[in-house]
Amino acid sequence: MQEGEFPLIMKKCKIYFGLYLGIYSILCLLLTGAMNIATGQTYPPERILFLEPEIMIGRNIPIYDKFPESGIRSNYVLNLGIQTLDTGKHWVKYYNFPTTGISFSYSNLGNREVLRNEFSLIPFIVLKTSRNPRKSIDFKIGLGASYFNHPYHEVYNPENKVIGSQFTWAFQFFLYKNLYVSNRMNLKLGGGFLHSSNAHTTIPNYGMNSVMVSLALQMANKPYDPDFTRQFDKLPLRRRNHYFIQARLGYGWHELGGTWEPVGTKDYRINSYSISGGVIKKRHLRLSLGFTYRFYESFYDFIRNNKSRTGLGENPKSEASNVIIHIGTEFLIGHLGMDIQLGYNLHKPFYDEFNSRWEFNNGFKYWRNKYLVTRFGMKLYLISNEKMPRHNVYLGSHINANFGKADFMDLSLGYTFLLK
Repeated sequence: MQEGEFPLIMKKCKIYFGLYLGIYSILCLLLTGAMNIATGQTYPPERILFLEPEIMIGRNIPIYDKFPESGIRSNYVLNLGIQTLDTGKHWVKYYNFPTTGISFSYSNLGNREVLRNEFSLIPFIVLKTSRNPRKSIDFKIGLGASYFNHPYHEVYNPENKVIGSQFTWAFQFFLYKNLYVSNRMNLKLGGGFLHSSNAHTTIPNYGMNSVMVSLALQMANKPYDPDFTRQFDKLPLRRRNHYFIQARLGYGWHELGGTWEPVGTKDYRINSYSISGGVIKKRHLRLSLGFTYRFYESFYDFIRNNKSRTGLGENPKSEASNVIIHIGTEFLIGHLGMDIQLGYNLHKPFYDEFNSRWEFNNGFKYWRNKYLVTRFGMKLYLISNEKMPRHNVYLGSHINANFGKADFMDLSLGYTFLLK
């Protein structure tokens, strides 16, 4: 093995494992939906499997000055899914009989010379605003992985600073309205947002953002009554609140630099330690307040080896640290948790140095990226949250950002203690 090959192999393994965990988590949601249907107690077990071809068209959003010119973006999608009808599960009633599934997608990105194509595998969940399929506005949320066949290369494709690696995270958020409903098929019109990014694990990484409209035909595997769920409008929900404490250890990684430079730098670790507490509302919505401590090896290495423009260097360990206070919302669905956090940096002294060298933000944008942090990802719990266990552990995979700009991705191990 030649010098330099091992760190590159390790970097790819970590990216693949993080993507695998995100996909595995939501696939468990799909499997959980199937098993929940098969084990229903209150009503006869039933499930609806569907095949859904979908066509999307839209435009890429140019998020920097020299963004490659592109025409119409087109996606050709095949969705496979299950609608859960088991009223014996509390989360099924709470989320209005949700649909879970997985999307296979091929994308023409509108520029054959620079961007070419994207291939995506995205597990998803569809949440409904009504149990009446003719009135419902459906929210589709997906998180998975994408493969780009023409990413950035300093020699062969230097113009593509949008995507710096072949494998990335893939996120989708869409709204749908049924145009036609029958006992075998639904015709749906939709619109939404697609995003792909490697979470700053490889520079450059502007990320691909697109606004799309969609037409989809959902075909069931057997005839069914589309108004089946309407008869359960008055199903009781248990509304007791539960209080909890949660602790987390996180292992993350990124490259040190801005969105587009320097290219090919070392891969650094970020270690995180978090404690939070809060309330679980109606058994399926976790609201939290907590603190997180992070230590950036990249900041520490830079401070020790470079002359700082902003006077750093007296205490490298403290200056490479980050303390955050944050609020969070987590949607609990069986063994799965969909986790969203917004935080405020109480201590991050290196950001001024970082900004002066690579980002050059000022005004509100400087304040926003220095102080506001966001975190989004999935958790896979050992015990289903349906059971409200006193003790539970989870594995998580998240994207962390300075407001909306990717900072790093991480894997985490957490413990939850329920106060009864």
